[in-house]
Amino acid sequence: MKKPTQHTFYYFLFAVCIIGAAATSIHIIGIWITLLVILFFFYRRSLIIDKNLVKEQRQKNALRATYISAYKERYARFLKEPLTAPLSSVNLEPLMTSFGLDPDSSTSISEDARRELENDLVRDSLVDGVLSPSDHALIFSTADRLELKMDLSDETVDELEKMMKFWQIENGKLDIIAVSIALPEQEICYFMSPCQWMEMHKTLQSVSYTGLSANFMLGKGIRYRMGAFNHQPISADILTEIDRGTVYLTNHRLLFMGGLKNTSIHLADILSFVPYINAIEIGKGAGKSPVLVCEHTDILSHLLARLKA
Repeated sequence: MKKPTQHTFYYFLFAVCIIGAAATSIHIIGIWITLLVILFFFYRRSLIIDKNLVKEQRQKNALRATYISAYKERYARFLKEPLTAPLSSVNLEPLMTSFGLDPDSSTSISEDARRELENDLVRDSLVDGVLSPSDHALIFSTADRLELKMDLSDETVDELEKMMKFWQIENGKLDIIAVSIALPEQEICYFMSPCQWMEMHKTLQSVSYTGLSANFMLGKGIRYRMGAFNHQPISADILTEIDRGTVYLTNHRLLFMGGLKNTSIHLADILSFVPYINAIEIGKGAGKSPVLVCEHTDILSHLLARLKA
Protein backbone atom coordinates (compact mmCIF):
# COMPACT_ATOMS: atom_id res chain seq x y z
CA MET A 1 0.00 0.00 0.00
CA LYS A 2 1.18 3.52 -0.77
CA LYS A 3 2.50 5.48 2.19
CA PRO A 4 1.31 9.00 3.08
CA THR A 5 3.20 11.80 1.33
CA GLN A 6 5.83 13.81 3.15
CA HIS A 7 4.71 17.45 2.91
CA THR A 8 8.05 19.12 3.62
CA PHE A 9 8.62 19.81 -0.09
CA TYR A 10 5.22 21.53 -0.34
CA TYR A 11 6.11 23.81 2.55
CA PHE A 12 9.36 24.69 0.79
CA LEU A 13 7.51 25.60 -2.43
CA PHE A 14 5.01 27.71 -0.45
CA ALA A 15 7.91 29.67 1.04
CA VAL A 16 9.49 30.15 -2.40
CA CYS A 17 6.23 31.52 -3.86
CA ILE A 18 5.66 33.92 -0.96
CA ILE A 19 9.25 35.21 -1.03
CA GLY A 20 9.13 35.50 -4.83
CA ALA A 21 5.87 37.47 -4.71
CA ALA A 22 7.29 39.84 -2.09
CA ALA A 23 10.54 40.38 -3.95
CA THR A 24 9.20 41.01 -7.50
CA SER A 25 7.44 43.97 -9.07
CA ILE A 26 3.69 44.50 -9.03
CA HIS A 27 3.47 43.60 -12.73
CA ILE A 28 4.37 39.90 -12.31
CA ILE A 29 3.03 39.29 -8.82
CA GLY A 30 -0.04 37.69 -10.42
CA ILE A 31 2.18 34.87 -11.73
CA TRP A 32 3.37 34.05 -8.22
CA ILE A 33 -0.18 34.13 -6.89
CA THR A 34 -1.30 31.78 -9.68
CA LEU A 35 1.53 29.38 -8.83
CA LEU A 36 0.59 29.59 -5.17
CA VAL A 37 -3.06 28.71 -5.94
CA ILE A 38 -2.02 25.74 -8.12
CA LEU A 39 0.40 24.57 -5.45
CA PHE A 40 -2.30 24.82 -2.79
CA PHE A 41 -4.64 22.72 -5.00
CA PHE A 42 -2.08 19.90 -5.24
CA TYR A 43 -1.29 20.20 -1.53
CA ARG A 44 -4.98 19.90 -0.66
CA ARG A 45 -5.32 16.91 -2.96
CA SER A 46 -2.31 15.27 -1.27
CA LEU A 47 -3.91 15.74 2.14
CA ILE A 48 -7.12 14.05 0.96
CA ILE A 49 -5.16 11.12 -0.49
CA ASP A 50 -3.20 10.72 2.75
CA LYS A 51 -6.38 10.80 4.79
CA ASN A 52 -7.86 8.05 2.63
CA LEU A 53 -4.68 6.01 2.94
CA VAL A 54 -4.76 6.25 6.72
CA LYS A 55 -8.44 5.29 6.74
CA GLU A 56 -7.72 2.35 4.45
CA GLN A 57 -4.87 1.18 6.70
CA ARG A 58 -7.10 1.33 9.76
CA GLN A 59 -9.76 -0.69 7.97
CA LYS A 60 -7.19 -3.28 6.92
CA ASN A 61 -5.83 -3.49 10.47
CA ALA A 62 -9.33 -4.01 11.83
CA LEU A 63 -10.04 -6.59 9.15
CA ARG A 64 -6.78 -8.37 9.91
CA ALA A 65 -7.53 -8.43 13.65
CA THR A 66 -11.01 -9.85 13.01
CA TYR A 67 -9.62 -12.38 10.57
CA ILE A 68 -6.94 -13.51 13.03
CA SER A 69 -9.56 -13.84 15.75
CA ALA A 70 -11.72 -15.97 13.47
CA TYR A 71 -8.72 -18.11 12.51
CA LYS A 72 -7.71 -18.60 16.16
CA GLU A 73 -11.25 -19.63 17.06
CA ARG A 74 -11.34 -22.12 14.18
CA TYR A 75 -7.89 -23.51 15.08
CA ALA A 76 -8.84 -23.75 18.76
CA ARG A 77 -11.78 -25.96 17.81
CA PHE A 78 -9.45 -27.99 15.62
CA LEU A 79 -7.06 -28.60 18.53
CA LYS A 80 -9.89 -30.08 20.61
CA GLU A 81 -10.64 -32.65 17.91
CA PRO A 82 -9.08 -36.15 17.99
CA LEU A 83 -5.33 -36.22 17.39
CA THR A 84 -5.84 -38.11 14.14
CA ALA A 85 -7.66 -35.19 12.56
CA PRO A 86 -5.47 -33.57 9.86
CA LEU A 87 -4.99 -29.83 9.65
CA SER A 88 -6.85 -29.82 6.33
CA SER A 89 -10.01 -30.74 8.24
CA VAL A 90 -10.15 -27.14 9.44
CA ASN A 91 -12.33 -25.48 6.83
CA LEU A 92 -10.54 -22.13 6.38
CA GLU A 93 -11.32 -21.40 2.75
CA PRO A 94 -14.75 -19.88 3.51
CA LEU A 95 -13.04 -17.47 5.89
CA MET A 96 -10.73 -16.26 3.14
CA THR A 97 -13.65 -15.84 0.76
CA SER A 98 -15.88 -14.05 3.26
CA PHE A 99 -13.13 -11.54 4.07
CA GLY A 100 -12.25 -11.05 0.41
CA LEU A 101 -8.53 -11.80 0.84
CA ASP A 102 -6.12 -13.17 -1.71
CA PRO A 103 -4.31 -16.48 -1.00
CA ASP A 104 -0.98 -14.81 -0.11
CA SER A 105 -2.59 -12.52 2.44
CA SER A 106 -4.59 -15.42 3.82
CA THR A 107 -1.42 -17.50 4.26
CA SER A 108 0.38 -14.67 6.04
CA ILE A 109 -2.54 -14.00 8.39
CA SER A 110 -2.99 -17.72 9.03
CA GLU A 111 0.67 -17.91 10.11
CA ASP A 112 0.18 -14.98 12.49
CA ALA A 113 -2.98 -16.52 13.94
CA ARG A 114 -1.31 -19.86 14.59
CA ARG A 115 1.71 -18.12 16.16
CA GLU A 116 -0.56 -16.15 18.47
CA LEU A 117 -2.42 -19.32 19.44
CA GLU A 118 0.86 -21.05 20.27
CA ASN A 119 2.08 -18.03 22.25
CA ASP A 120 -1.17 -18.02 24.23
CA LEU A 121 -0.62 -21.68 25.08
CA VAL A 122 2.96 -21.07 26.24
CA ARG A 123 1.94 -18.04 28.29
CA ASP A 124 -0.89 -19.96 29.99
CA SER A 125 1.46 -22.88 30.70
CA LEU A 126 3.99 -20.63 32.45
CA VAL A 127 1.50 -18.51 34.42
CA ASP A 128 2.60 -20.14 37.72
CA GLY A 129 6.31 -19.95 36.95
CA VAL A 130 6.54 -23.74 36.57
CA LEU A 131 6.10 -26.12 33.64
CA SER A 132 4.85 -29.67 34.01
CA PRO A 133 6.10 -32.40 31.64
CA SER A 134 2.60 -32.75 30.19
CA ASP A 135 2.38 -29.00 29.45
CA HIS A 136 5.87 -29.10 27.91
CA ALA A 137 4.82 -31.94 25.62
CA LEU A 138 1.57 -30.16 24.79
CA ILE A 139 3.42 -27.03 23.62
CA PHE A 140 5.45 -28.96 21.04
CA SER A 141 2.67 -31.33 19.98
CA THR A 142 0.38 -28.34 19.43
CA ALA A 143 3.06 -26.68 17.30
CA ASP A 144 3.27 -29.85 15.20
CA ARG A 145 -0.49 -29.96 14.72
CA LEU A 146 -0.51 -26.30 13.73
CA GLU A 147 2.37 -27.01 11.33
CA LEU A 148 4.60 -24.48 13.09
CA LYS A 149 8.36 -24.70 13.43
CA MET A 150 9.48 -23.90 16.97
CA ASP A 151 12.64 -21.80 16.57
CA LEU A 152 13.67 -21.52 20.22
CA SER A 153 16.87 -19.81 21.31
CA ASP A 154 19.26 -21.53 23.73
CA GLU A 155 18.15 -19.09 26.44
CA THR A 156 14.49 -20.02 25.92
CA VAL A 157 15.28 -23.74 26.02
CA ASP A 158 17.23 -23.26 29.26
CA GLU A 159 14.34 -21.25 30.74
CA LEU A 160 11.82 -23.97 29.86
CA GLU A 161 14.06 -26.63 31.39
CA LYS A 162 14.38 -24.53 34.55
CA MET A 163 10.60 -24.19 34.74
CA MET A 164 10.31 -27.98 34.46
CA LYS A 165 12.91 -28.31 37.22
CA PHE A 166 10.79 -26.07 39.45
CA TRP A 167 7.71 -28.20 38.79
CA GLN A 168 9.68 -31.35 39.62
CA ILE A 169 10.86 -29.82 42.90
CA GLU A 170 7.33 -28.81 43.88
CA ASN A 171 5.55 -32.01 42.82
CA GLY A 172 7.96 -34.85 42.14
CA LYS A 173 10.72 -36.77 43.85
CA LEU A 174 13.70 -34.66 44.83
CA ASP A 175 17.08 -35.49 43.30
CA ILE A 176 19.69 -36.58 45.84
CA ILE A 177 23.20 -35.11 45.51
CA ALA A 178 26.26 -37.10 46.50
CA VAL A 179 28.57 -35.00 48.69
CA SER A 180 32.04 -35.57 50.09
CA ILE A 181 31.20 -34.37 53.61
CA ALA A 182 30.06 -36.80 56.28
CA LEU A 183 26.34 -36.59 57.02
CA PRO A 184 24.48 -38.37 59.81
CA GLU A 185 22.41 -41.41 58.99
CA GLN A 186 19.05 -40.65 57.36
CA GLU A 187 20.27 -37.20 56.27
CA ILE A 188 20.47 -36.63 52.52
CA CYS A 189 21.57 -33.61 50.50
CA TYR A 190 19.51 -31.91 47.80
CA PHE A 191 21.57 -28.79 47.01
CA MET A 192 25.22 -27.73 47.03
CA SER A 193 26.92 -24.55 45.79
CA PRO A 194 29.97 -22.35 46.48
CA CYS A 195 28.79 -19.58 48.75
CA GLN A 196 29.61 -16.31 50.50
CA TRP A 197 28.18 -15.95 54.01
CA MET A 198 27.30 -12.29 54.58
CA GLU A 199 25.61 -10.42 57.45
CA MET A 200 24.43 -6.90 58.16
CA HIS A 201 26.90 -5.21 60.53
CA LYS A 202 26.77 -1.74 62.02
CA THR A 203 29.70 0.53 61.24
CA LEU A 204 30.51 3.84 62.92
CA GLN A 205 31.38 7.00 61.05
CA SER A 206 32.34 10.21 62.87
CA VAL A 207 32.26 13.97 62.28
CA SER A 208 35.35 15.39 63.95
CA TYR A 209 34.63 19.13 63.59
CA THR A 210 31.59 21.36 63.95
CA GLY A 211 31.21 25.11 63.74
CA LEU A 212 32.35 27.87 61.38
CA SER A 213 35.04 27.18 58.81
CA ALA A 214 37.02 30.43 59.24
CA ASN A 215 40.60 30.25 60.53
CA PHE A 216 43.33 32.75 61.54
CA MET A 217 47.11 32.78 61.37
CA LEU A 218 48.62 32.97 64.89
CA GLY A 219 52.20 32.52 63.92
CA LYS A 220 54.51 30.76 61.55
CA GLY A 221 53.04 27.32 60.95
CA ILE A 222 50.25 27.86 63.52
CA ARG A 223 46.62 28.57 62.63
CA TYR A 224 43.55 28.98 64.86
CA ARG A 225 40.31 27.47 63.53
CA MET A 226 36.89 28.68 64.73
CA GLY A 227 34.53 26.05 66.05
CA ALA A 228 34.99 23.04 68.28
CA PHE A 229 36.09 19.45 67.90
CA ASN A 230 33.00 17.35 68.56
CA HIS A 231 33.05 13.58 68.05
CA GLN A 232 29.63 12.57 66.70
CA PRO A 233 29.34 8.85 65.86
CA ILE A 234 26.94 7.90 63.05
CA SER A 235 26.00 4.23 62.64
CA ALA A 236 25.05 2.55 59.37
CA ASP A 237 24.14 -1.04 58.45
CA ILE A 238 26.46 -2.48 55.81
CA LEU A 239 26.33 -5.96 54.31
CA THR A 240 29.66 -7.50 55.27
CA GLU A 241 31.28 -10.72 54.11
CA ILE A 242 31.89 -13.06 57.05
CA ASP A 243 33.20 -16.19 55.39
CA ARG A 244 33.46 -18.14 52.15
CA GLY A 245 32.79 -21.79 51.61
CA THR A 246 30.08 -24.18 50.43
CA VAL A 247 26.40 -24.28 51.31
CA TYR A 248 24.45 -27.54 51.52
CA LEU A 249 20.72 -28.09 51.88
CA THR A 250 19.63 -31.39 53.37
CA ASN A 251 16.33 -32.80 54.53
CA HIS A 252 17.16 -31.60 58.06
CA ARG A 253 19.16 -28.37 57.83
CA LEU A 254 21.00 -25.69 55.91
CA LEU A 255 24.71 -26.33 56.35
CA PHE A 256 27.54 -23.92 55.60
CA MET A 257 31.11 -25.25 55.51
CA GLY A 258 33.36 -22.19 55.58
CA GLY A 259 37.04 -21.45 55.75
CA LEU A 260 36.70 -19.95 59.24
CA LYS A 261 33.91 -22.01 60.76
CA ASN A 262 30.97 -24.28 59.99
CA THR A 263 27.39 -23.18 60.63
CA SER A 264 24.25 -25.27 60.72
CA ILE A 265 20.66 -23.94 60.67
CA HIS A 266 17.88 -26.48 61.22
CA LEU A 267 14.92 -26.16 58.91
CA ALA A 268 12.61 -25.61 61.86
CA ASP A 269 14.66 -22.52 62.81
CA ILE A 270 14.21 -20.93 59.37
CA LEU A 271 11.21 -18.66 59.79
CA SER A 272 11.39 -17.00 56.37
CA PHE A 273 13.59 -16.54 53.34
CA VAL A 274 13.83 -13.89 50.65
CA PRO A 275 15.35 -14.95 47.32
CA TYR A 276 17.24 -12.52 45.08
CA ILE A 277 18.83 -12.99 41.67
CA ASN A 278 22.17 -14.13 43.08
CA ALA A 279 21.52 -14.46 46.83
CA ILE A 280 19.00 -15.58 49.43
CA GLU A 281 18.35 -14.03 52.84
CA ILE A 282 17.57 -16.49 55.61
CA GLY A 283 15.32 -15.27 58.42
CA LYS A 284 16.02 -17.00 61.73
CA GLY A 285 14.25 -16.97 65.08
CA ALA A 286 17.41 -15.82 66.89
CA GLY A 287 20.68 -14.25 65.89
CA LYS A 288 21.62 -12.46 62.70
CA SER A 289 19.88 -13.32 59.46
CA PRO A 290 22.59 -14.32 56.98
CA VAL A 291 22.59 -13.48 53.28
CA LEU A 292 23.97 -16.35 51.22
CA VAL A 293 25.44 -15.28 47.90
CA CYS A 294 25.57 -18.32 45.63
CA GLU A 295 24.45 -19.67 42.26
CA HIS A 296 20.99 -21.07 41.47
CA THR A 297 19.26 -19.36 44.38
CA ASP A 298 15.95 -19.83 42.55
CA ILE A 299 16.37 -23.61 42.83
CA LEU A 300 17.47 -23.26 46.46
CA SER A 301 14.36 -21.22 47.30
CA HIS A 302 12.05 -23.78 45.66
CA LEU A 303 13.75 -26.59 47.58
CA LEU A 304 13.43 -24.67 50.85
CA ALA A 305 9.73 -24.06 50.20
CA ARG A 306 9.20 -27.78 49.48
CA LEU A 307 11.11 -28.94 52.56
CA LYS A 308 9.48 -26.37 54.84
CA ALA A 309 6.05 -27.48 53.60
